[in-house]
Amino acid sequence: MHKTIAILSLLVLVFTTACGGGGGSSSVNNPPTPGASSSSGQRDRIIVVVMENQNYSSVMGSAAAPYMTGLAQRGGSLENFFANTHPSIGNYFMMTTGQIVTNDSSFNNVVTADNLVRRMVADGRTWRVYAESLPNPGYIGGDAGPYVKHHNPFAYFSDVANDPAQQQNIVPFSQLGADLNSNRLPDFSFVIPNNFSNMHDCPPGLLTCTNDQKVSYGDTWLRNNIDPLLNSAALPSNTVLTIVFDEAGTDNANGGGKIVGIFAGPRARPGFGSFTFYQMQDLLGMFCRGLALSGCPGEGASAKNMAEMLR
Repeated sequence: MHKTIAILSLLVLVFTTACGGGGGSSSVNNPPTPGASSSSGQRDRIIVVVMENQNYSSVMGSAAAPYMTGLAQRGGSLENFFANTHPSIGNYFMMTTGQIVTNDSSFNNVVTADNLVRRMVADGRTWRVYAESLPNPGYIGGDAGPYVKHHNPFAYFSDVANDPAQQQNIVPFSQLGADLNSNRLPDFSFVIPNNFSNMHDCPPGLLTCTNDQKVSYGDTWLRNNIDPLLNSAALPSNTVLTIVFDEAGTDNANGGGKIVGIFAGPRARPGFGSFTFYQMQDLLGMFCRGLALSGCPGEGASAKNMAEMLR
């Protein structure tokens, strides 16, 4: 019955969009249409939280991750979502430039390739990176304690590295709550927990730990920091929040392994699990559609439409 309802709902969405009722693409295989918005015909406000290096099976349904498991059940979940490569850095670039760029974690060059910042600035969209343990606002330097640069693709883009004004859009994570409460949340927010909070390293104070301890610490961080955001009366009604992992821990399937992808917030379709095969370029395509950008960089331009994840 659930599958029948889901199929009928998708057919209604396709028919409505084809008849002019929606602003986005009706097919899951169509590339972003220039200027197209999300399936509702409105422009979305997007928040992305990126966690680190965990297999899907280590998180979903695990006793160590009750918050994420519950959030996936209440919101929407990607059940066939795979990273593109190993290690982390290539996946961060794929979700923001539509290409892997490099698999070298020590990479420190300026990236001139087309990217999400360039597209957002050209179309008048606002953006910010909220990075936990960032040394100071506008910081585009190397690793600093539990903050690591290669989890922040925006710090590499020439559009940021060569523009002091754009650098000021990279701010400490603590600024997120203040921006929300003052009605200054940008169109696109990229949230980077530090290496303790993102499940990459052992929790603070532990030199060795089990993987469940990493997962539990990160799950608690999300509950303490992201749940209040989702439950805030100040959260705009056009917000979709996604929590994704950059890559799997030990799984290499489809390049980077099967990973968790969760959709939450007012625009997320509740209680829906998608079995469509998605990768990072499809997530980028969703950003471009949701922000109603006039174009999308790299493989994002031919990405699958993830409209099924939205109301």
